[in-house]
Amino acid sequence: MEIINHFPANYSVTTEVELPPSGQQVTHFNYRATQAPSHGLDGPLVRIEPISAPPWLAVFGGGYAGSGILDAIYTTPRPTIVCIVCRGAGYLVDAVNKIKEDVPTFPIRQAVILNELLVFADFTRLAAYGAAGIAWVSEPLVSDRLVVSAPSPEASFLTCRGLDAATQKELEVEVDVYTGRVIGNPEGIRGIRD
Repeated sequence: MEIINHFPANYSVTTEVELPPSGQQVTHFNYRATQAPSHGLDGPLVRIEPISAPPWLAVFGGGYAGSGILDAIYTTPRPTIVCIVCRGAGYLVDAVNKIKEDVPTFPIRQAVILNELLVFADFTRLAAYGAAGIAWVSEPLVSDRLVVSAPSPEASFLTCRGLDAATQKELEVEVDVYTGRVIGNPEGIRGIRD
């Protein structure tokens, strides 16, 4: 699992971890569920070491069994929050308090760092995470296969492409980075291939 350390963090994360000796607690997180006791390792075992608290272990379960799905760990615009994406399920975890929030897009297929945001893409929508938490979640932008083009780091919009099921054409959509709203023509969408 790749670790992307773009933003400053008040913790470190290790993925090459062995199970602890008997009696040591492992926190188990499931996507779209409350914390539950572990029934084995159904996801990666991660060691989180906050600067101001003891280190702890967590397992991240759930996810999507398909191709083209993201598995990675990201620092975030909030120095105490780590983002763990396991089989497309995104967890925003407070490294000190062991509390998680789910990334509202699922399954995550792509993550883009832009300005002071971490932007996630699933098959149809985007969600952005900033210093204050979830900044916005877009409406469905395409019917399927959403891909974000690599923007310049200071860009004020994202260019996305994807399939429009009604016309079976690939579409291009521009999304305002600060609001998540479609910009451009009234529909905000234009066909790019017949």
